Amino acid sequence: MAHVTIGELGLEGDLYKNTTYILAVMFFFGSTVLILSELVTYIAQRLRQREERIRQLYEARATFVRVATHELRAPLAAGLSLMMNIEQGYAGELTDQQRAILRRVTSRWKGCAR
Repeated sequence: MAHVTIGELGLEGDLYKNTTYILAVMFFFGSTVLILSELVTYIAQRLRQREERIRQLYEARATFVRVATHELRAPLAAGLSLMMNIEQGYAGELTDQQRAILRRVTSRWKGCAR
């Protein structure tokens, strides 16, 4: 296959023997490799930063859920304890209707306390 010459740029004949052409091609490909490696490094660093931020957000969410659950369960458990004491008669005698209401309330609170 015949080689194509580029006369306007002074690149005629056997380019593989032309030192300037070889250096220009090596510079171009070398620069391309360096630029691409810098871009890949930058993108990888940004991805690691995003992963770290996502991990921090998940930890913050887990902490919030733990604290909120604790804060909601504590008063619920206290109320359940008081209802059970009343149901057991520590606050005085109860009518059948009051006892039925307290049993329903206590069973519902037990379901929420789990």
